[in-house]
Amino acid sequence: MQLDNALYAGVQIPHNFGAAAAVALPLAALHFEVTGPTLRRIYWLALFAWLVQSASGVGFGIRAPTAAHGANPQRENALIAAGMCGRADPFERSSRDAG
Repeated sequence: MQLDNALYAGVQIPHNFGAAAAVALPLAALHFEVTGPTLRRIYWLALFAWLVQSASGVGFGIRAPTAAHGANPQRENALIAAGMCGRADPFERSSRDAG
């Protein structure tokens, strides 16, 4: 369980910094009315922040730690899909599916 927490924290920290920088940098540029080469640097830093944000977001989707602890990703994915389709039990067959 401690490995799971360490992996989660390792993804969460850059994700939070990326989110803060992606929002704060453009707002600071607007507030202080930055122009010229400084504005260009801020835009590049904001782009880098978005890249960090998206890459760390992908890190949340990696299922290796949960699969190592006996989780069943196929069943979880089926339950998520069933919830999106409004069915209570994803493995329940309706009369229409019985064909």
